[in-house]
Amino acid sequence: MNCKEAFKKLQDGNKRFVTSTQINHQVGISNNPNLVSSQEPFAVILTCSDSRVGVNTIFDAKLGDLFIIKNAGNITSKSTLATMEYAISVLEVKLILVLSHQNCGAVQYAETHPETNKVRKDKNLNFLLQQIRFVLSKNNKLTTEEITKKNAIHSAEDIIENSIIIAEKVKEETVKIITGYYKISTGKVEFHKYKSL
Repeated sequence: MNCKEAFKKLQDGNKRFVTSTQINHQVGISNNPNLVSSQEPFAVILTCSDSRVGVNTIFDAKLGDLFIIKNAGNITSKSTLATMEYAISVLEVKLILVLSHQNCGAVQYAETHPETNKVRKDKNLNFLLQQIRFVLSKNNKLTTEEITKKNAIHSAEDIIENSIIIAEKVKEETVKIITGYYKISTGKVEFHKYKSL
């Protein structure tokens, strides 16, 4: 499946979710025997760990369709990039979506808890928040929603900057990166073409 086909599949799945016409969530375990020995996901999704962002559900996707990476604030790290590189290199996935969402708690926390110079016991949490704080420092007059969308773009840029494997594939136009914003109140995903399809 190429980039455009994968993107269309995400769009169509989200439309079904928004209109409550899902076709893939009544399947149950009947399809699992086909997944025992292999997987063929059509997209990599980097998204927030927020419990309201059920990726397979909002894209009406079956088990095995999406290669999902979650952390608070959908930020990049070595393990995130390595996981994406595995999906691109081994599973031959052609599309990466960085998905942010409405009322992101990680963004709100970063806005209200600036980093201090003190030695802190919450160094792991600060590592998680440092990317969001960087985005805030460059865009401090924007709304929380705008910061959340900018944070997804920052993560997409970071993928290109820090993964030679993915950057080469994007340059060759065999892999595309897009960003999106999931509006919890409507169920709709707004897609933004970071590296245009």
